[in-house]
Parts: sequence; C-alpha cells; structure tokens
Amino acid sequence: MRGEDPAHVVKVALGETLITPGEEGEKSDGSVGSVGSVRFLIAPGLDLRVDSQLPIGSGFGSSAATAVGVIAGCLAFLGQPLDPLRIEGLALEVERRQHGLPSGVDSATVLFGGLLWARKLPAGGLETERLATSSPLLQRLRVYDTGTPPEPTGAVVAAVRGRRDQDPAGHERLLDRIEAATRAFRSQLERPAEDAALVVELIRECQACLEELGVVPEAVRSVVRRVEAEGGAAKVSGAGSLTGPGAGSLLVYDLEPERIASWPFLRSYSFHPILLGAEGLRRETDA
Repeated sequence: MRGEDPAHVVKVALGETLITPGEEGEKSDGSVGSVGSVRFLIAPGLDLRVDSQLPIGSGFGSSAATAVGVIAGCLAFLGQPLDPLRIEGLALEVERRQHGLPSGVDSATVLFGGLLWARKLPAGGLETERLATSSPLLQRLRVYDTGTPPEPTGAVVAAVRGRRDQDPAGHERLLDRIEAATRAFRSQLERPAEDAALVVELIRECQACLEELGVVPEAVRSVVRRVEAEGGAAKVSGAGSLTGPGAGSLLVYDLEPERIASWPFLRSYSFHPILLGAEGLRRETDA
C-alpha cells in the first residue's frame, strides 16, 4: 500500500480509525455505515491538516507520529474517547502498512512520551516501562540527520533477517552484545551523573554491532570514526541503511556537548535541536 503517495500514512490512519467503530452503539454523527460485513464510522466534513518538522524516512519516527496524531485527532472529531490502548493498537496497524513488521516502539513512544524501556514479549506484543531519570546524560546527546536512507526501514530489517538466517549463532551474539550495552546504558541514565568514559564505550559498542549487522554505510562510518577520534561517541539510531550515503538519524555524545557543534565533519548533516524524553500525545483546542 505504500506507493509514492506522500499522504499515504494519513490516509491509512484515517481508514484504520473509521473502520473500527469501537463499542457497539458508538456513533459519530448518529450513523454507522457498512459494506458487506465491514462496519465503519462516518466522518462528515472532516478537514485535516498535518504540520510536522520531522524528516520523512530518516528514522525519526515521522510515520508513527503522523499515525498517532491523525488517529487521535479523528477520534476527538468524532466525539470518541482517546483511549491510549485503542490508539496504540490502531497506530501499530498503520505502521504495519508502512514497515511490514514494526516493533511498536515508535508509536508507543510517541503516544506515552518520556523515556521508555521497551521489551518484546515472547508471546508477541510489546511491554513498556516508563523510566524516571534525573541524569543530565540526555542533555549531552545531539541529534543529526545523515540523510534519507535509499531503502525503506522494512527492506533494511529484511536484509538483517536474511543475514541472521545465514549465521544464527553469530547474529545472536551480536544481539547479546547490544542488549548488555543497552542495560548498562539504562543504569547510567538512572544515576545522578553518568560515568562519561563508560557511556562513550557503550555507545561505541552498539555502533560497532550495527556496523557488523551491515546497516551503517561507509560514509556514515567515516564520520563516526571522526567523532571517536575527538573523544566522543556516535551511533545510528532508528533507521540504518544498506548502501547509503544517508542512514537516517545519528546520536552524538560528548561530556562537553558544546564541542560537538564545532566539529566541521558534522556540518554537512542537518542538526535537530530535539528535546529527548519529551511529553507524549496531548490534546489542544482553540476553545
């Protein structure tokens, strides 16, 4: 369904919302239509505008943000409750039309906000835990856009899955390394002040694993090496690429974050002054 239509996520989000009437008897304007066995809500006179500064297709969660925003806006317009679990389920359906087999992390983060610890359950589904942190670590991270990957996220995931099938044991070892680094990074987030040397080591470890997975193109690897030569650390986050030159978002860390802006090798990338751990979905009205 993806095609080349830039509004396809919006259209799918509207379709998924309207085709799910919720509780029996729930009606928007007093009418529920049907086609065959499919029942759907009728949204009369809906005028929708999406404003976003997120790069599209670069691992910044733009499709998840669009899905959650459109679904919530549509439900509010229809006078229906903004049930977080319902919105999360609908957003995941929209993401499936975009990525094939999404983890659900993006839409959950957009919806609930803050800093989430996410874990995929053995039986399927996603378990999330809100982390309370007073650590200044997040304030030392900078977010850059290395450029839109030439492949959609689904294609990158499929390629990684193919490599896993060729070497299951080696793939599991890489995942174990990433998990160990991620758990150690969580511990740093929960401290009053991080161990900067350890944080650098952990981010570099994750980046090294991503490079072994084949999702970091040479152009981005070269820039990451320059960051490391300055004593910092950087890792691709959210997207990744098989061929490049772009690989989506790049997290850059340094104990003295003001130094990052002075590094000339990052100036070809777009800098995004993102507030990490920000609030999730909220409803605003002009009334």
